[in-house]
Amino acid sequence: MTQSKRFVLCRNRSLDLLTWLKPCFYFSFAVILFSVLLVGCSGKIESVQIGEQARDFSLPDQTGKFHSLAGNKGSVVLIRFWADWCPNCKEEMPRIDEVYRNLKNKGFVVLGVNVKQGEEAVAAFIKENRISFPTPMDKDAAVAKTYGVVGLPTTFIVDKDGNIREKVMGDMTREDVEKLVKPLL
Repeated sequence: MTQSKRFVLCRNRSLDLLTWLKPCFYFSFAVILFSVLLVGCSGKIESVQIGEQARDFSLPDQTGKFHSLAGNKGSVVLIRFWADWCPNCKEEMPRIDEVYRNLKNKGFVVLGVNVKQGEEAVAAFIKENRISFPTPMDKDAAVAKTYGVVGLPTTFIVDKDGNIREKVMGDMTREDVEKLVKPLL
């Protein structure tokens, strides 16, 4: 093989590598940018901790009805921070809804807190995925910031006394949800 053919092979491999790295770079940049926007420019990330009393909030859903954590005192509450552009959220919201439908008569509540989206986007997602639990909207991400959410999805499990029992960042199966919730009911 001549030297010029080897150069072409190497150059093509580097182009393939660059083609692959470019989307990774943009995705990483988008995640970092979203995290900075979510927590603000203060550099300080507030966060609730497992074992602490959950912080109350009151947010409207896409119909204008307000939902609060305090309004569900005495119930086990799953707070799910999500957005419709999040692939894991799209997959998992129907799974969480299935658990909600099965356990809601036993004192289980889900508050699916949408982060930084409007009524139309939330309503379309809820309709398309047939979600039955309340989906309050955190349009300015103030509640997400209070809870220390830096990525979506993020889930908190709050016991009947209002204490945070679990925090899960990322993917959850139906079995994961049931395993965390059922012992608290």
